[in-house]
Amino acid sequence: RSFWRPKLVTIAWPYVLWSTVHLVAQAAMSGSGAVNHDVSLSRLATIGWDPVAPFWFLYALFMAFAASFLLQGFSARLVALSAFVLMFVVHHIQAPLVFSDLAYGLVYFSLGRLVFAERLAGALRSVVTLGLATAGFVMAGSIAYRFDLDVRLATIGTLCGLVALFMLSTILARSPLRRPLVILGRCTMGIFVMHILVIAAFRAVGLKMLHLDLVTLAIGCIGFAVLLPLVAQVIANRIGLARFVGLQTKLDDVLWRRRGQAIPGE
Repeated sequence: RSFWRPKLVTIAWPYVLWSTVHLVAQAAMSGSGAVNHDVSLSRLATIGWDPVAPFWFLYALFMAFAASFLLQGFSARLVALSAFVLMFVVHHIQAPLVFSDLAYGLVYFSLGRLVFAERLAGALRSVVTLGLATAGFVMAGSIAYRFDLDVRLATIGTLCGLVALFMLSTILARSPLRRPLVILGRCTMGIFVMHILVIAAFRAVGLKMLHLDLVTLAIGCIGFAVLLPLVAQVIANRIGLARFVGLQTKLDDVLWRRRGQAIPGE
């Protein structure tokens, strides 16, 4: 119970709520030309086995947590290896997309568990690791792009990118950027579930009313897609509504701390 209840509140509930919000908005705008794909509200009946993009991520994350919980008696190495094999098998047999999403998500979830279990994080903290991982990411990504490889099979490039990002985050953790990055990190859920709605609205206004060029439109979409959900999540947490909309997170220690008080972990 101590394991499942938080996962239902922080992953399953946001998945259901924001999938519903997304589909209602998409259905309302269908036929207007403002959305890429027209849908009807009947699509809501299928979110239990056919996730709405991009909320497949929350669906896969919940299932990966469940699988990890059920397989906790097995070694992290065995689970990670099995996840890799499963991903290739599912891709080879051309299973329904939801199974591909689940297998894909379980690979990286199990790798995270492996890094934690084997205490590998310390071994990754070096400038040499950052350079090699970045070079590997660029090379593998270029090869995958050149030969049009399926993104789910371009795992070497993805792993190099993850290592490079991990190393970069350890460097930034000691920089003046630490506090704003902590705030952004803790508001990831709000940015994730709201960014498409914000982008769709800004794109419609930018193209049809303001007649923005593509560069300005792209910059505006990215900026507003981060800023507006961030503000919304901060306000929701401040007034006590966050838990009801699936956006609850800890912000008091970084937003309203006393002057001179350190962020936990500093």
